[in-house]
Amino acid sequence: MDWKSRIVGHDKVDPLELVGNPRNHRTHPQKQRDVVKDSINELGFVKSVLVNKTTGFIVDGHERVWQALNAQQSNP
Repeated sequence: MDWKSRIVGHDKVDPLELVGNPRNHRTHPQKQRDVVKDSINELGFVKSVLVNKTTGFIVDGHERVWQALNAQQSNP
């Protein structure tokens, strides 16, 4: 099979630079947000946030970005 990789790079960026996709249809109830927060606190970030280089919008990882921004506000 001749599959092409569409991954063009990896980078560490400030979550303030990331832009949520206005067409993101996912919402997370508080219980799920708490689980994600606890997971990040215990394990750290184990999955990258995916960003579309053309639009600049987050493709996957809105909740992880939200948690990072919330943590920054709590610990300036």
